[in-house]
Amino acid sequence: MHGHGGFEMNGHYVPTMEELTEYQSTRDPYAGSPKYGLYTIYFCGVTIGIFFLVHWFKAALFWSKMRSGSQISPLKSRIIATARLLTYPRLPYSSARVLNYVWAIGPLGPNIILFIGLLFVSMYCWVNSYYYRLPFYGSPAIALRSEWIATALMPFVFVLGAKRNLISWITGVSHDKLQLFHQGAAFMIVYMSLVHTIGMIVQSLMEIPFSETYASSYIWWSGFAALGSLLWLYIGSLPFIRKRLYEGFYFLHIAASIMFVGFLYFHGTGLLVTDAYMQATIALFGFGIAARIVMMFISNVLFRHRAQISLQGGSVRVTIPTNMKWSPGMHIFVRFLHIRPFESHPFTIASLPTSKEGEQNEIVFVIRPETGFTRVLADVAVNTASDRKFPIILDGPYGEKGHNTLRAYNHVLLLAGGTGITFIAPLFADLVRAMQQKDGPCTKIDLVWAVKSRGKDKVSRASSC
Repeated sequence: MHGHGGFEMNGHYVPTMEELTEYQSTRDPYAGSPKYGLYTIYFCGVTIGIFFLVHWFKAALFWSKMRSGSQISPLKSRIIATARLLTYPRLPYSSARVLNYVWAIGPLGPNIILFIGLLFVSMYCWVNSYYYRLPFYGSPAIALRSEWIATALMPFVFVLGAKRNLISWITGVSHDKLQLFHQGAAFMIVYMSLVHTIGMIVQSLMEIPFSETYASSYIWWSGFAALGSLLWLYIGSLPFIRKRLYEGFYFLHIAASIMFVGFLYFHGTGLLVTDAYMQATIALFGFGIAARIVMMFISNVLFRHRAQISLQGGSVRVTIPTNMKWSPGMHIFVRFLHIRPFESHPFTIASLPTSKEGEQNEIVFVIRPETGFTRVLADVAVNTASDRKFPIILDGPYGEKGHNTLRAYNHVLLLAGGTGITFIAPLFADLVRAMQQKDGPCTKIDLVWAVKSRGKDKVSRASSC
């Protein structure tokens, strides 16, 4: 406010605080605007709760099928078939390839949930058609609504971006599958932040020249600085940019995140309950980082891993003796201290832990050299003795923990293309082990592996047990 009000400025009446409060009391008041953030949290909480229930339903269904020989009731079969029909389909490759430049599209199910979320925030922000106030009668309602929706999403987007996080522990969904939700929540924050910024600018232009507004308060320049960092975060994370700058993406992402949180904290400090959201964001994200550091300490300081690298059939084979345990299909991040110590890259574990007591496990990666780090790794394999042991730091394993749910089926068909066999091979080996140990109803496995050859476009190999 300018002074105590009760005068005119630029042809508009500037109200006193009492007049402003009375005017806003029936027009989406500023003091009541945090409710938009609160109901956004409720929406996210209900969504997480649904995932929690689905996780335990799937766990109960798995053990039921393991006990009953893969037989379930017709009603359950219809429910599961309908859920798969709504969640599994993907776009045709020709369409997905284009869309993946700006959006990691993935399967239909997560995108349906994100669309519902987008619909929720859009309707919650726009359905109330009271958008702007009279000049000098306070911040526009549309800007306040969008501001609190974006602020309430902050803790979720940071938690969803962490490798070890509370949402994964609650829902059983691994961090890699949560990345699509991290991407979607980030888009909603960008969307609501732009609505907030544009709304504030429009309201300001009704009152005084914008140059005077910008210079009059730290809220304006800190807000623009936060928005700039946010746009840097989002644009720099688009798939076509991230894939081409993978080695530098992580550091740029962290730097922009720190700048964004810092400017945003300064922008909103002391305004209603903004501090609570910022503190929750920092605390939850910090908890995830601390949990990751603790697990990395346990995995590396106690076990002191070493890796051997060799080139076999055009692929790089990495073997790491370890006492760690993992489930088939999991992946792990590896940092080679003598090759590129400031980079950590994820690889799917192509082996299984031993089933015999007292024997040491061996992590195996089979990596196809492309560009960047994998090409460097291939060059090291060519120019280094195969018995050399490289010091490494392991971060993980990550992925779906627990039993291989495919064990609960009588007949399993596995499909793999090229080096995609590194994900399928441990699943296949685990199913064979289950059949040998008579653990579950599985009695038949078909594996189809399509690979390229010089003479033909593709060669399909099939084996069954």
